Amino acid sequence: MSTNPITSEFWDSLCRRTVSSPPTSGGTIIRPPRLPSVMPCVVAIAGLIIEGLRPILIVAVISAPLLAADHYTRRPLMLLAASVILVMLWMKARYHVGSESIHPGVYGHFTTSAVGRRVEQVLRRALERHHPTPYLFNAHLRTLILHVLMYGSPPPQGLQRRWFPVEGQHIALDVLLPKGSPKGVVLLLHGLNGDTNEPYVIDMYKACQGRGFIGCGMLGRGLAGSPFNGGPRDTFSPGRISDVLAVVKMLHSCTSLPVYLVGWSLGGVIAANLVARLWEMFDSKCAVELWHPILAFELKRSLLWRMVSLTGYEPEPKDWYYTCNDLLQVEAAVGAPAHGFDSVWDYYRAMSADDEGKCRDIAVPTLIVHAVDDPVMHVDLAGPKYDDGRDDSSQCLFAVITSSGGHLGFPQGWTPWTTGFGWISDTALDFADAVMSSDHHDD
Repeated sequence: MSTNPITSEFWDSLCRRTVSSPPTSGGTIIRPPRLPSVMPCVVAIAGLIIEGLRPILIVAVISAPLLAADHYTRRPLMLLAASVILVMLWMKARYHVGSESIHPGVYGHFTTSAVGRRVEQVLRRALERHHPTPYLFNAHLRTLILHVLMYGSPPPQGLQRRWFPVEGQHIALDVLLPKGSPKGVVLLLHGLNGDTNEPYVIDMYKACQGRGFIGCGMLGRGLAGSPFNGGPRDTFSPGRISDVLAVVKMLHSCTSLPVYLVGWSLGGVIAANLVARLWEMFDSKCAVELWHPILAFELKRSLLWRMVSLTGYEPEPKDWYYTCNDLLQVEAAVGAPAHGFDSVWDYYRAMSADDEGKCRDIAVPTLIVHAVDDPVMHVDLAGPKYDDGRDDSSQCLFAVITSSGGHLGFPQGWTPWTTGFGWISDTALDFADAVMSSDHHDD
């Protein structure tokens, strides 16, 4: 344990408000009789492979006829190559990722306050040090590469788990203390179907420790096999903010240090749900057809079936586990009605920060980091709205939009496995430092 008095006081206070082990879950998990249909996932993965390797595949199909031994073989190969190239060009147009209204850059009301001026400097430096991996030539590869290469990264030494009681549940908190005097507490929210051992969370733990922050990863109620009690409405929902709010209040009660919140797509679920909610408006077929079947398969397998088994909830239709194959169908059948919403649209509206102008009411410095080529959550859904002729956005809302990076990726340099998720971790902590500095030196 740290010998720093501020750190020791924080840890002692945290231990008084939490427990070392949770009670066991009620109920029994019943195994489904068979796996959900894998065919939508197979089709989606095949599409991702074609999209991800399109330039290589085009070279291969063009080269095959040229290398043919004789003209009898060359002619059918040329016809096949032409057909394949036409299909790939059609897919390129159909699954194009990008935006005509939002461009790479930094956004925000930078001149109206000290925090705005400091944040602008931080975000411009972040763009200057953003050097995408040059041989990852599309968004799908940029999304996948670090998650594959960094999978199984060991957690940092000194990471300790505590359990915080909230509304009859026990929320897991994984805490890593810095070696010196702490500057603040960073509460970390992991992505869809993940936990606090995700590689990008581990990267942030290490960044926090190295830069003097207390890192605190929060595991959503009942996720990753953690204990759960209650009915369907007590299960994890991206629309419920009470758990996070309770943890933030508890952390404030443990220390006078500032508390910051870092979330990756707000558990990934909100990102996917926003796309599902507005996919018709933005025609994001790339997300709906290539990524949603995979996300829905994993969501059913790892989270929703467990919730249904433990609570006894009976979704309609009864064969939802096998017939609902994209996120919209899954949430309409299980997520929305289980939490008391009349429709899936009401469910999405409740969890969306951009609904009914709620973004205009943001009163604490908030940073959006997004890539134009994000294939899962279209940048038009999360990007800034400063260029639409209105100036009613929050003075505390800032954004840095990169030209590339994929979804939760941002691989850097020729050897991205050496830098990992460092660019996004450093950008978030630089923003926290800028806000903290402005709090001490405000005009």
